[in-house]
Amino acid sequence: MALPFVDSERDVLNLFDTEISALDQNFRLRSFLREREAEQEQRPTDLIIYYVGHGSFGYNNNEYFLTLRTTLADDPYTFSFSLRALANILRTHARTMRRYLILDACFAAAAAPLMSDNDAVRRIEKSTITNTAWASEYDTANQAVSYGTTLLCASSKDDPAYFGEELTHFTEALLLALQRGDPLGGPLLSIQNVRDLAWRHLRELHADSTAHPEIHSPDQRGHADIGRIGLFPNPSAGLPNETIEPQLVERIDVIINEYRQVRDGPRDDQRILKMERIAKRMRFMATDVMPMLPELANSTSSSRRLFAVMLLQVQPRREYLVWLSERFRADRPFVQYQAARALSDASRTLNPEFKSQLLDTIAYAKSLLSDDRDQTRTRILNEAAIDALRLPD
Repeated sequence: MALPFVDSERDVLNLFDTEISALDQNFRLRSFLREREAEQEQRPTDLIIYYVGHGSFGYNNNEYFLTLRTTLADDPYTFSFSLRALANILRTHARTMRRYLILDACFAAAAAPLMSDNDAVRRIEKSTITNTAWASEYDTANQAVSYGTTLLCASSKDDPAYFGEELTHFTEALLLALQRGDPLGGPLLSIQNVRDLAWRHLRELHADSTAHPEIHSPDQRGHADIGRIGLFPNPSAGLPNETIEPQLVERIDVIINEYRQVRDGPRDDQRILKMERIAKRMRFMATDVMPMLPELANSTSSSRRLFAVMLLQVQPRREYLVWLSERFRADRPFVQYQAARALSDASRTLNPEFKSQLLDTIAYAKSLLSDDRDQTRTRILNEAAIDALRLPD
């Protein structure tokens, strides 16, 4: 197993799909950490635990657990891996490390309270970070914080995770994030950067038919959130921004022309459905077309501005919030509808520090909305405002 951020295979304990029991896996993990902790010269500073599988809840105590190859269908809780047991292992044998848990399972965020060091209080500090927010003090200074716990969860505590044709939705997006990196980022990607990139790929691949990954940092005893510390190598760091190939420009023009023909064509029952399908194709092209965002947003063509709106659904950007609200003055109802969805996405994914700007932008968009007969755009904007209000102050 070759990992670019691991020095040697002795740093890896692979228990995926193993036939050994939960108790034996517990002992194996304890032994592995104990041996590494005993090393004086090369004692590890970071621990990454990655799990992909099924997550569920106990019958009596409703406590979250992770199933294993050896889990029994008639008594899954007893024969699965308890998150409370995992938390105890980490407190005992990885207390001085930075601990990163990546959980690709249904209801994954339900694990966060169990990983807290203070079970009596179970105070969770949730971090919702999006865009490429590179904190200068944590960019490459990996020793800035000595320990703590962060969870990257494929889904919320209330939502299932999704499985694709070969990989889960989340793991597929996670691999793309690590393989492609971010040309706008620094030399290292933090867990939060990786989450943002993975979410971008999830939106491109599956639109709204997928779970929203979350980050939780229940243990910040190191006086900072380790989710912001550079961890994974960024393969695109320092590379020049890719230019748009002529063939891609032609594809953009073809899609825009198709949209215009449908928009200006017969107003039958299929018209809106056809426009939605074309808009979905625009969204799927987001990663390749993103360098053209300024050009598309500043276009005098409403059709090209729609393309910019679809890009912002995939990758919300604070600097385009006011521009999105202006769509409710300058563009047609279908573009306004997509702009409302883009603002809704921004309310769920942008950094909480932009809460006030989000609320002001949504209020401004509602003030510009004059004709909303079915109240669809108004409803989406109201839901966006509720999501923004939930962000911590």
